[in-house]
Amino acid sequence: MKGYMKFGLLIAAFVSSAYLLILGWFNVPTLDDYGYIYMVEEKGVWEMMVTAYNGWQCRFSTFLVNGIIMLLFGRAKNLILVTLLMLVIGWLLSERLLYGIFRKYGILVPRKQLISLAILTTNVGVMAYLEPATFYWLSALNYTISVWLTMLLVYMLFYCETRVWLRWIGVIVASLYISGTAENYTPLVILVLGVVWLARMIRQRKEKPWKDKTNVMAFVSLLLMGVGFAVMLYGPGNSKRLGDGNEGEMAIRGLTIGGLFVTTAKASAILMLRLLSRSYYYLLLLPVFWEIGVSYGKHTEYRKPFFGIMGTLALLVLFIVIAVGACVAGMGWYAPPRAFSYMSFVLTAVGAIMALRAGARTSRRRLACWLSFASCLVLSIIVLVMFTRDYPMVKSYHDYVVERNTRIEEKVKRQGLSEGSQEPFVCLPFGKTWKPTSYSTLRNAINVCLGKSRRYYEPQMVLMESELGSSPDDWRNISVKNYFHADFNIVCIRPEDLP
Repeated sequence: MKGYMKFGLLIAAFVSSAYLLILGWFNVPTLDDYGYIYMVEEKGVWEMMVTAYNGWQCRFSTFLVNGIIMLLFGRAKNLILVTLLMLVIGWLLSERLLYGIFRKYGILVPRKQLISLAILTTNVGVMAYLEPATFYWLSALNYTISVWLTMLLVYMLFYCETRVWLRWIGVIVASLYISGTAENYTPLVILVLGVVWLARMIRQRKEKPWKDKTNVMAFVSLLLMGVGFAVMLYGPGNSKRLGDGNEGEMAIRGLTIGGLFVTTAKASAILMLRLLSRSYYYLLLLPVFWEIGVSYGKHTEYRKPFFGIMGTLALLVLFIVIAVGACVAGMGWYAPPRAFSYMSFVLTAVGAIMALRAGARTSRRRLACWLSFASCLVLSIIVLVMFTRDYPMVKSYHDYVVERNTRIEEKVKRQGLSEGSQEPFVCLPFGKTWKPTSYSTLRNAINVCLGKSRRYYEPQMVLMESELGSSPDDWRNISVKNYFHADFNIVCIRPEDLP
């Protein structure tokens, strides 16, 4: 039976990887990307980071790393190499982290199976994003890179057995990046790592805990992230972006203590509903880790497993509420769904740990292998269905953007030969309707149960749509104009608005 399970795991890993890479093949720069690519090419990565820090947003590590990626790939016809790079980093870090965890607890998984498991786990975490387009949007790469660097930090702190100086390099690099990324993410990493560090210090209080290299590394990591977060939070760019008249700023001023708790409760309920709408990914991954626990675990009995599960779920809910509460306190409501991309990996990790523990308590290997194989098969079928649904749309979208950009480039060339006119470049919008998100489907199903109409629609943009505005002064149009070094205006007009 193990052969069937390994084969199912391999197929699911391959199918999900192919799906993500095909989407990357059709991906192109969009929205903010054009402006940042132009700025990086004109001013350099460092100057772009400084300009953003002083005038718009203070995520210094985000702009530094994103700037390098944009400089390398910003002129590519498609972004498949970026997608491959991001996936490979995720696969490698997942494999190292799983290997370290399994080794520490005596779970000896064969190398080939471990690699397939790492690939599938990473792919599931990405596909389960509340906004899947986040993984492909250059300007939003930090939401994924933050997860990768957190995995590196955890591995280097607690599971890596290499030389100490290599561990120090990994810890410092990861901490510096996390310190200057999304404002709602860094405090959560500091909070969780701080609790773990404090628990270790208390548990080892009679054993001189400061002699433990892991404790020292964790303390230095917390210090770096704390200082970096302060540098980011109080930078001049945030003050300008959140000045008077900003909707988030106005919402914060209107919040009372009671209003903060009520708003946090409402926003947390909506976010958990969004996460629930993507839960089929996590549920399908549970039998795979359960089988790992059954086949390779030590089969020890855990005391009061029910209370352990309930305690884990309670901590998970508390974590979600804290994450949402921080956003409500900072901007009056929870952040855009893409800012919670890390939640898919949090839920994957929690589910995997619980499944492993449950598997280590049973010896029903035949049932475990069958369930794991069936889970991988169902997941593969779901991905294939998604492919047949998404392929025509993303291909059509890619062709639209390439055709639009090619026409702009041709007009620029004609102007360079003094053959072009100063008339604006006019294009039509993409004009196709994306499928509704799983959250839309779930919310409308709830509306039906409550006797309400199916009126909620939220587009599931698999790739972030490259929209332009009808005004030549629209920031998106100006970004594209600068990107192509055009001397003419660019406008995007709907068919019904054409003269």
